[in-house]
Amino acid sequence: MARYGRLVWKTVDTVVELTEQKRMQEDPEYATACQHLRIRKCDLSDMKMFNSCLVQSHSNPNGTNLLPYQDTTTVIVHRNVTRQHLNQAKVLSITQSPRGPSLV
Repeated sequence: MARYGRLVWKTVDTVVELTEQKRMQEDPEYATACQHLRIRKCDLSDMKMFNSCLVQSHSNPNGTNLLPYQDTTTVIVHRNVTRQHLNQAKVLSITQSPRGPSLV
């Protein structure tokens, strides 16, 4: 199976670099900070803004509580395993609600 993936990858002859973020156009301050992070040019104001958005946890009890915003919140994580865990928890919470879809 991995062999086929490599063969497909070798057929790619065009690369498109997206340079404009449309999902954050309503929050230009956050979009600018994310752009700085992407190109490794964060400054102190970017760091303060990101740190003000840290999620509440056992190790960060003063962080932001996501419960009131759980349907509209975007979370940036450092590791894929953390992203997978959060996505799985969200799917389970949605599918276990009385009016939620079934998990197949």
